[in-house]
Amino acid sequence: MLETILHNRFAVTAVLLFGIGFMNLLLQQNLLKKVVGFNIMDSAVFMLLASLGYIEGRVAPVMGEGVTPDASLFINPIPSGLVLTGIVVSVSITAFSLALIQRIHKHYGTIEMKELLARCMREGAKGLSLGLIYPPGSYGKTDEIIELAKVVAQYDGIIMVHMRNEKDLLLESIDEMVRVIQESGVRLQISHHKALGKPNWGKVHQSIAKINDLRALGYDLTIDQYPWEAASTGLKVCAPGWAFAGGEQAFLDRLRDPETYRKILAETREEIEVRGGAHAILIASVATEEYTWMEGKRMDEICEKLGMEVGEAVLSILQHEGTSVVATYFSISEDDVRFVMQAPYHCVCTDGIVGGKPHPRAYASFPRFLGTYVRDKKVMALEEAIRHITSEPARRLRLWDRGLIREGMDADLVLFDPETIKDVNSYMQPDLPPVGIRKVWVLGEEKYSG
Repeated sequence: MLETILHNRFAVTAVLLFGIGFMNLLLQQNLLKKVVGFNIMDSAVFMLLASLGYIEGRVAPVMGEGVTPDASLFINPIPSGLVLTGIVVSVSITAFSLALIQRIHKHYGTIEMKELLARCMREGAKGLSLGLIYPPGSYGKTDEIIELAKVVAQYDGIIMVHMRNEKDLLLESIDEMVRVIQESGVRLQISHHKALGKPNWGKVHQSIAKINDLRALGYDLTIDQYPWEAASTGLKVCAPGWAFAGGEQAFLDRLRDPETYRKILAETREEIEVRGGAHAILIASVATEEYTWMEGKRMDEICEKLGMEVGEAVLSILQHEGTSVVATYFSISEDDVRFVMQAPYHCVCTDGIVGGKPHPRAYASFPRFLGTYVRDKKVMALEEAIRHITSEPARRLRLWDRGLIREGMDADLVLFDPETIKDVNSYMQPDLPPVGIRKVWVLGEEKYSG
């Protein structure tokens, strides 16, 4: 054992250094210390690469007079060449990071994350938004979130969070948020609460029960939701999160490595299956004109035209278009939608990503809620529904001058017909305006008359 370790001492040292650097990157709140951690990781990679080219008893391939060009005398120069290239890139990134940190320090007077957050809260921020399902937010640890949450709580702010998982680990993600609230005392709202994928339908009953139990203890945890059976986000969520470590270019580099590509492909296929398969994914928008023909089409149709199976097609699109591709996923249960919106602490949201053929929620979440679910499906009384879209969201954001029709409040008003209000747009025509809205006033000034 010891002999093996000594023989591979450079590789072992490189692994240890990488671990130290990675933990420093994750756990340190000081931005400068994070850069130091990043450089330790770089050095570990360089050491590993150099060790791969080293051959005991051989010398560097430096040619000169009287030197016989015999390859058997020299170490492998290719890893060393890669190291030199890596050093150049690393120095450039470090220089850019330090310049950015300097600007942050000049503007805010600190590079500590908690101090930066506290300053933002003092300057009027309402809270902190977290996207824990997306890189780089997904790399944040629970302890780090708790420390930031304590700062937000000091200013009676709110954390609005897209949890780490809305599928098989939905309940575990709820438990993480419960821990954040219990250890920080922060007010927290779970964004567009749902359970994705048929195997997970019905889990919202358990998640809502967990939320109810926490609220019964006096903690402030609420949810919001868009009233649709389809979700929308980047196509990149089909690929595993670890594949994006280091950014988009690192992801593209991993796709070029055959072994890594096969691993990414296998996990991508699994994710697509959970989300309902190729037919359940519709491409909403792409980055280049060359691929605009995909917008508004389902992945099974796209796969047929490309001559690829769905996993390969998704990775091919990401490779060609980058990570800005937006997709719509038909993977939510209608029963779950109705159940979640009946929670008394529920708010309606839009969560729209505009461009190409976006999710129709960007234009008609509220008319759909009032028309389809309140009037037609009678999930709740109209008066209660109005609270879910007016005073409750205002209360969550501590907007005490909005959300009610009362003397002294700001006159943000919508006049609508409860008998005719309805969404008329679709996934193919998402930007059609709803019907049934007569007038809109913002701060007492009429902005729309239909």
